[in-house]
Amino acid sequence: MSNLWLSKKNKEFIKGEYETLENFKGMPNALDSIQEIELECTKIQNFIGFSQTLPNLKILSIGDSLISLEGMPKNLPLLQKLSLSMNNLKDLRGFPKFVPNLEELFLHHNEIQTLEFLPKSMKNLKKLFIGNNKLTNFQYLPEELQSIEYISCVRCKIDSFNGFHSKMSGLKTLILDHNLLENFDNFPLSFPKMDRLSSSYNEIKQFKKIRDILKKIKIFDISNNFISDLSDFPKSMDNIEELNLEKNLIISLIGIPSKLPQLEYISFANNRIINCAHFPQFLPNIRKIWMNGNNLTDLDGLPLEMPKLDHLYLEGNPLESLMGVSLGNLPVIIKDLGDLTQYQFADEAQEMIRSKNYQKIYDYFEAN
Repeated sequence: MSNLWLSKKNKEFIKGEYETLENFKGMPNALDSIQEIELECTKIQNFIGFSQTLPNLKILSIGDSLISLEGMPKNLPLLQKLSLSMNNLKDLRGFPKFVPNLEELFLHHNEIQTLEFLPKSMKNLKKLFIGNNKLTNFQYLPEELQSIEYISCVRCKIDSFNGFHSKMSGLKTLILDHNLLENFDNFPLSFPKMDRLSSSYNEIKQFKKIRDILKKIKIFDISNNFISDLSDFPKSMDNIEELNLEKNLIISLIGIPSKLPQLEYISFANNRIINCAHFPQFLPNIRKIWMNGNNLTDLDGLPLEMPKLDHLYLEGNPLESLMGVSLGNLPVIIKDLGDLTQYQFADEAQEMIRSKNYQKIYDYFEAN
């Protein structure tokens, strides 16, 4: 394969699938012109023999077979994107020490157990993907990541926030789905720019530690956990646009803010909710509501005015009545009811619903 390097010596790009490439034998020690190296489907296990002088390299991506970073260049001054995902790395020993312009780092789908050896020079890093590894915490996460905006750490074994620090003042998005978190203890209290927090499929029972962060957040997903009490919510969440609480252990909506002026999507699906009392009342921008898979017998407590409502999903509830639904919302709700035989409506009510005479339906449930 030495001819590969000779033919690319004066080129700007080395890209493609090289299934027979096993090492970097024959690669020139210096490749001054190269700006991008992307090698897929190789058999390469380490960087021994890799060029050490790549002054203009901006993108480096090597996947499939790496087990070690031994031989990786120490200095990559212009590198902006580094992808080492989809390999078999257990640690980051050998990671470049000088990558001052690195903006995107992809380490997902390895077997990494620690963030040790990540350098302090990544002061311009904006996106970090470390999911599908064996991490249990954030120890060794460099404090110099003050430009970081996005961290994805899904499907690891994170059970605490040890090492997760507040100096990442630019952090906007944090994705922690499919981990082992039980709470937000040790979570920093100040992330002024954070607008999205996702921690679905964990073992979380309460989230009061992040109450101040929730006051400003736009997207909060805490579905598929063990939440039973909503009193951890702040009294106001004026910025929230999407709120996902599905597949928890919620019985009552006590604690949810009554005014959510920017909210467009909310899901309480597949909980144990018995009524709509304490449902948020000021929802001028709500478009979709998921209440399916609960224990509702009526809808008394729903807001009377939801001018932008497109869908309200109710399948899987033992509904006996549509009491509490405003005349204006009836068409949307009836549209999404689906098979009427799954509910407990009287035969007379079912006939009215099928007829879609909304005034008649409204009058019937108001009287009964």
